[in-house]
Amino acid sequence: MPQKLFNAARGTTEAAKAKAFAEKPIGSGPFVLSSWKKGSSMVLKRNPYYWKKGSDGKALPYLNSIRFEIIPDDNTRILKLQAGNSTGGIHPVQPGR
Repeated sequence: MPQKLFNAARGTTEAAKAKAFAEKPIGSGPFVLSSWKKGSSMVLKRNPYYWKKGSDGKALPYLNSIRFEIIPDDNTRILKLQAGNSTGGIHPVQPGR
């Protein structure tokens, strides 16, 4: 993040500014944040201004969006995978571990 943007962020301390940025992140990659429900889900949508093209000459990314569902309980996550209600799963990082 450019220092100028960081300095303009809400907050009086660096920690407060970092927290404010984390609540409304910005980026220039292939996807941009569309919606975020803390502790529940996140939707990333295709960035229409992304510069890179695939080997076929078409604009990347090919996907229109990606949805991440946050399932903190290991058993629930495994059951959803086994039932075909989820296509992937990662173990969440626990704060302080």
